[in-house]
Amino acid sequence: MDPRVKPEEDGAWGGVWSKESDASGHDRLPSTPIFCPAILPMQGAAKVSNAIRRRPPDREKLTANSDRFYPEQMKNLLSFKFENKDEETVAIVPCVDGVGLDQLVADFERAAGYSDPAGGYGGLIPSFYRFGPLSSYFLGQEEPVQGGGQGEIYILSCECGEVGCWPLVAHVRLHQNKLIWEGFSQPHRPRRNYESFGPFEFERQQYEQVIEDLVRCHGVD
Repeated sequence: MDPRVKPEEDGAWGGVWSKESDASGHDRLPSTPIFCPAILPMQGAAKVSNAIRRRPPDREKLTANSDRFYPEQMKNLLSFKFENKDEETVAIVPCVDGVGLDQLVADFERAAGYSDPAGGYGGLIPSFYRFGPLSSYFLGQEEPVQGGGQGEIYILSCECGEVGCWPLVAHVRLHQNKLIWEGFSQPHRPRRNYESFGPFEFERQQYEQVIEDLVRCHGVD
């Protein structure tokens, strides 16, 4: 077990979930994932149309410069969804353009013939692992998780909840006006090649606002 793993803390996610009452009248967490509307700008039921997905090729906008127009590729959009692991444990799953990253990478792995296994990922559980402040962790400003250089983070955990069991690693590259996820890898399958998965490029202001909203919704950092 990773030395930074720590047991879950009761109530760490209590501010995120609405409550339901069971037959005995006791409060319980909902059995299906719910989304924080402040941080999940879902645009309908987005589906993966291509297992090796970067960003839709037809998403372009025109920008004016010296009375001439140039096509500019639109950035990806970041959001998060919450998954209820049990009554007291919640995982956060990054979404790119409304699609869970766990789904995107599983589709990529199947298309690439990586079936040993393909997928098996889940969201990050901050109550299980000391990621550091989420506001700096998702900017790649904490210590590299695998010793692979600045900006290296666990972007997904194992579906069991233990991040060291089956993580997806990414590198966060911070620029003045944008932020990029690239350099994906599966540390337990070092021969896999993820060069054609991503990169995902986000507008920095939108990205940082989503992280800020994530921290505010959870009440932790």
